[in-house]
Amino acid sequence: MCPCMGRTSYPTNGVLSQTYLTLCDQCVLSTLKFFQISNLSTHLTFRSLRRRGDTTKAVPFGYGFGWVSCPNYLFEMLAWSVICLLSGNLAAWLFFTAGAFQMTRLALRKHRSYKKEFEKSYPRGRKAIFPFVL
Repeated sequence: MCPCMGRTSYPTNGVLSQTYLTLCDQCVLSTLKFFQISNLSTHLTFRSLRRRGDTTKAVPFGYGFGWVSCPNYLFEMLAWSVICLLSGNLAAWLFFTAGAFQMTRLALRKHRSYKKEFEKSYPRGRKAIFPFVL
């Protein structure tokens, strides 16, 4: 469990209790929001690749795509890792592990597909899911 989450403060008058977010809480939640917004951004990029009725395919570019073929999976895993750190729950970590395994498999398959389909126009240094690694 994250050491900074769930702190409770009791006012000096003792009448009401108040839950507050520490600086650590705010940083962790901001990180989660950042990863979720990044994930949304990649989905919007995917959506903009094709217009309604269009069948042509294009190489995705934009935020996250400079590093990996499937940044949506990368940001999804990063967001779930924050949730796992917050919860400290074994079930959350098992869910994360299963999801990460499946998303990595899908990203590798999609990366191979992109490289095969776009050949020379596909960015050479782009990895499948983990920047500079895989």
